[in-house]
This record gives sequence, structure tokens and C-alpha cells, in this order.
Amino acid sequence: MNLNNFPELSTLTDDCLLLVWDAVTQTTRKVKLSTLKSYLGANASSNNNTFTFQSFGDNKGIFYYLGLNGGTTWSNPVDINKLVISAIGVNNPAIPLTTIVDREQGNFHTTYNNNSWVQFDLIDKKVKLNYWTYRARYDSSYYIPPRLIISGSDDGASFTQLDDKSFSANVNQWVGNAIADQSVAYRYIRFTCPGEIYFTIGEIELYGVLQ
Repeated sequence: MNLNNFPELSTLTDDCLLLVWDAVTQTTRKVKLSTLKSYLGANASSNNNTFTFQSFGDNKGIFYYLGLNGGTTWSNPVDINKLVISAIGVNNPAIPLTTIVDREQGNFHTTYNNNSWVQFDLIDKKVKLNYWTYRARYDSSYYIPPRLIISGSDDGASFTQLDDKSFSANVNQWVGNAIADQSVAYRYIRFTCPGEIYFTIGEIELYGVLQ
């Protein structure tokens, strides 16, 4: 039994009491979640889930998981306060940052800046990032930016570079990249588009170990 397979437990703390059926004594017992985790050899947080990339646009990513919120109906994770997105600037207020994670190929773009960026705040969680995907805007002649830098941070101020990916052609498609195993989990993940440019985004998804 792996507690990570039960996302409904992710909202509980280690001090929460669970009703457990004891098949040996045929009785119901109250057990602390921390005791159950220790017994099962799951001393890591019950929020420790691994999300593995399978295909572009899949439902195996972290933003999709956050949008489920422990249930079966998906909502935009920003709308249910599971994710905060910020950017260097929003060029068109009618196309908000929430469209980046709405599972549709949108047409968001930042203001025209040097080193334009978009940042994801996991709020009460952290991720050991091992894969990311980016989808170009559906209506833009800019398409995929020539280069993307992905960084992580614990405080939203000091960032560690995790990946630096260049693209040879401006085409309208999905792209992604695997990141070498990360030993550090970060609350904030930032995508930066180097150079003086509009950062155009259709969709972004993250994969890795969520804590």
C-alpha cells in the first residue's frame, strides 16, 4: 500500500485521526495518520507525489493534479487558490495569466521587456522539477521563443537555474525538456525568455516530485 496513491489524504495533517478496520480483531480503531505512515514505511509527507511526463497535453502533470484538488472534477488551479501566477507584465488584461494553465492553447503574452518572465507559486507545496512542457500561442507569428531558462526559488527573490533550452525554429507546437534529477524542491518555478521580446505562451505544465 502506498499512501501517495490516495490524494484525498493530501489535505490531512499527521495529527489527524483515521478510522481503520482491524481485520484480525474485527474492530474499528482510531489511528493517527503519522502512525499509519510510519507503519507503512511512508515517513515522507503524504503530499509526496511523483508526476511523470507521458505526452504533450496529458493529464499527468502537476497543474492538472492541483486542479483536481483531491477530487475528480478539474478546475483551473489558480481559481481554487492552489496556484499563483505572476509575470513581468501582462500585455492584454483581457487575456489573463490563468489561461497559461487552463488546458487550452491560449494566446497570452507579456509586455515587451528584456528577460521577460512568468512565475508559478505553488503556495504550500514544493517541486523537484524533472520535466517541463511549453506550448506556443495559437495565433502568434512569434511562436516558440528562441530560448527558455527555467529557474527555481524558495523565496521568490533568489533563483537557481535548472534548465536552459534553445530552439532552432519558430514553429507553432509543443516543446519540452527533461531536467537532470533534482535534489532540491522549490516553491517558485520561473520561466524566463532572454532578450528583448514579448514572451508568448499558449500553455505550460510541470512534472516532478511534489512535496
